[in-house]
Amino acid sequence: MTQTVLLKSTLLLVIAVTAINQNLWFRFKSKTPFDQLLNITNLYLGVHALFVFIIEHFFLPYPLYDRLAPFSLMYGPFLYFALFIIHHRNIEFWKILLHSSPFAVFNLGYILLIIFGLPEDMVEYYGKCLGLASVLSFTSYSIWAIVYNSKPIKQQLKQHKLVVIIAVIILLFTTMIMFVGAFSDEAVDNFTTSVGLLRFLMYGCMFCCSLIIHRFYSLVVSNAAISPVPEADFGLVNNLDGRYEKSVLAEAEFDSYLSKLEKLMNNEQVYLHRDLSLLKLAQLTRIPKHHISQVLNLKLKMNFYEYVNGLRVQHACILLKENSFDTLENIAEQSGFNSKVSFNRHFKSIKGVTPSAYRVTNTI
Repeated sequence: MTQTVLLKSTLLLVIAVTAINQNLWFRFKSKTPFDQLLNITNLYLGVHALFVFIIEHFFLPYPLYDRLAPFSLMYGPFLYFALFIIHHRNIEFWKILLHSSPFAVFNLGYILLIIFGLPEDMVEYYGKCLGLASVLSFTSYSIWAIVYNSKPIKQQLKQHKLVVIIAVIILLFTTMIMFVGAFSDEAVDNFTTSVGLLRFLMYGCMFCCSLIIHRFYSLVVSNAAISPVPEADFGLVNNLDGRYEKSVLAEAEFDSYLSKLEKLMNNEQVYLHRDLSLLKLAQLTRIPKHHISQVLNLKLKMNFYEYVNGLRVQHACILLKENSFDTLENIAEQSGFNSKVSFNRHFKSIKGVTPSAYRVTNTI
C-alpha cells in the first residue's frame, strides 16, 4: 500500500466515523453545552479530514494547500472549552472569541496566500509562524488541561472528564509529532518518508478522536450499547387504577430486584439523567419494567417518579450544602430536574421547605 493510499484511507475513515456521529447527534438531540461542543468538534474533524482528502486527491502537486491550512490551531481551544464547560456548566462568548482568534488570524493569512499568491519568502515566513503557533498552542493547552483537570467534579460528569483526559493524551502525542515536523531539518529534506509518516500519525490521532466521540455518543447520549428488553419479557401490565392483576414475583426476587436497583442508583447515579424513564431504567437493569413498578410499589410504597425525584432531591440537598454560591438553576440541572419550577415543587413536597430556605438553614 502506497503512502498516498494509506493517507487517503485514514482520512476516509475519519470522514465516515464523523458522519456516523452526526447521524447519532440528529437522532438523540442533546441540549447540554458539552454535547453541543462535542458535536461542533466532530463536525470540525470531518471538515478537516474532507479538506485534506480533497487536496490529496485533486491538488497533490500543491502540498502547501494542506500544510499551510491552520486547522491545528483549534484543537487546543476545543480542549479548553470542554474542560471549562465540565467545571462551570457553561462558557462565556468572549472566551470563545478570544481562544479562537489565532485560528481566525492565520485563516485570513491562508486565504490571502491562496488567492493572491504572495511571494515565496512571505509564504515561508507564514509556514514557520504557523508551525511555531501550532506547537505553542498544543503544548500550552495540554499543560493547562493537566493542571486544571485535577479539580474535583460531580459524579455524573465523570464520563465527560474521561473524554477530556483521553483527548489530552492524544493532544500531547500530536504535540510531539508537530514539534518534529516543524523543527526537524531531516523531516523537511525527506518529505516522502518523514513528513508522510508524521502526517499519517496526525490523521491517525484525528481518527482516534472521532472514535472517542462515537463511543461517548453511543454510551452516554444515545445509550445505544444497551440492548432493549424484549416486549415478551414484560408479561403482565398495570391496571388503570395502578394496581396489579397478580404478582408473579417471589419474595426473594423482590429483594434481588430492589438490591440491583439500589446498586445502580448508588454507583451510577442514573437518576441524574434528565431523560430517565421507566423503560430506560428497565433497559439499564435488565429488569422488566412492570416488575420495577411492583418492587417500588410493594417494597418502597412509591411509584417510579416519586422514587427518582426523591433521589434527585437528596442529591440536591448535598449540592446546596456544598455549593453555597451556586445558582438554584445549576443545582436543579445537576440534580436531574428539567426546570427550576419542577425542582422547587418536588423539593418542597419532599422536604417541606423551598431549596433556598433549606440552603439558608443548613448554611447557618
